[in-house]
Amino acid sequence: TLYNENGVKGVIYAVTTDNKGNTYVYLMSMDEEDLQWSTKYEWCNCSSTTGLYNTNDPFDYWGMDINNYPAFKWCKEHGEGWFLPSSTEMHMMWEAITDGELDFKAAKVADYNKLLTDNGGEPFCETYYWSSNESSEDMVEVIAFMDKSYVCLEPYKDRTYTARAGYRFKVN
Repeated sequence: TLYNENGVKGVIYAVTTDNKGNTYVYLMSMDEEDLQWSTKYEWCNCSSTTGLYNTNDPFDYWGMDINNYPAFKWCKEHGEGWFLPSSTEMHMMWEAITDGELDFKAAKVADYNKLLTDNGGEPFCETYYWSSNESSEDMVEVIAFMDKSYVCLEPYKDRTYTARAGYRFKVN
């Protein structure tokens, strides 16, 4: 489903409820970009299951220079509240666009890609997508949107993979 309200435009890929009864809607951006996760090797303390925390904390709390983190910067440039999704959130996205089949050839992928392109967006590619989760000072988890896989690999932060921004809002 396309969401386009208050300057926020994206495709809904999940609705979740936490243990406190709060309901959240997750959106994926209409576009994606091939970027480095970072230009240097350093630990950013990005280990949360919430990409919003990982995208804000190193830069707002720790004072790290976002210019050294192209994937994070690109996501934040979408506007207030946009972030680089965590590996948990990227897996939720992968499950949604494949309707649980975890296969890029699943019919649902074509439906999501058509919705994106019909509304001025870019389709998903069969590739590796960055998450905001680090596994060490020089490696990050990615989600493979291919081959019945959602395996988190550990590529080096300065390699180029695909980023797609996420957005989350509370509905109650």
